[in-house]
Amino acid sequence: QGLKIQFAFEKPSPTTLRITATSVNASGASMDNFTFRAAVPKAFQIQLETQSASSVPANSAGVVTQVAVVQNPSQQPLRMRLLVNYVQNGAPVELMGQVDNFPAGI
Repeated sequence: QGLKIQFAFEKPSPTTLRITATSVNASGASMDNFTFRAAVPKAFQIQLETQSASSVPANSAGVVTQVAVVQNPSQQPLRMRLLVNYVQNGAPVELMGQVDNFPAGI
């Protein structure tokens, strides 16, 4: 489907993690009404900032970024569920996944 999401990490404090998700679309059709959602276990708190755009351009012509600020007071290994929705060529697409293998120390 052409979607690639990369994460970049900043750790402003021992219990706060700032994750920037950058979504790029390598397919030949734009991804419209794009939403990126994330959820974490109850031991964490997450706040999603407003994403940079609602469409991911085709042919890697641009990106959509989304920042998530995660509070981890107990400093447990991070786990995150992801939900991505968009419309491509008039058809709705929903992708779900879970990330359990964040880099050590995150």
